[in-house]
Amino acid sequence: MLRNIQLIAASVAAFFGVVALYDFYAIPFAWNNITAPWPGVSSLEMVPGWLLATVAICLAIAPFGALASVAHSKRVMGFAHFTALDHCRRITWGVSIIETSGCMVFVMHDSMLFLPSAAALLIVGVAELACILHDVERLPYSATSAQHHLRTFI
Repeated sequence: MLRNIQLIAASVAAFFGVVALYDFYAIPFAWNNITAPWPGVSSLEMVPGWLLATVAICLAIAPFGALASVAHSKRVMGFAHFTALDHCRRITWGVSIIETSGCMVFVMHDSMLFLPSAAALLIVGVAELACILHDVERLPYSATSAQHHLRTFI
């Protein structure tokens, strides 16, 4: 159930990322009317346009990485392959961090384009935490399972 929630949230994040990228390029570049976070300083003039475009493209592509990682972790769960599962979890968390930090670049410029995508990936991250808790509680307690989880989660 949690993996299905993750798949849906990652799909929504990918959709919102593509829509935000379309809006980024389709909206006339009216960045001149943006209110600056600091009075008298235009924050957009500090960041070149090519850098904003590169960040926007990365933010549109990143949710697809999370979607692939969640789909792969759903397949791996049936085989109890803990190393591959931990690898998928780290990719999912990394993509969520990339999306959130990139979204903050646009928030600093008073643009909420990528905020829905970042929020959907945060839901994916919370569901991943719930999956980790479920996996830890599901495994019978033994010295080998405790050592495995201590080694991989610390």
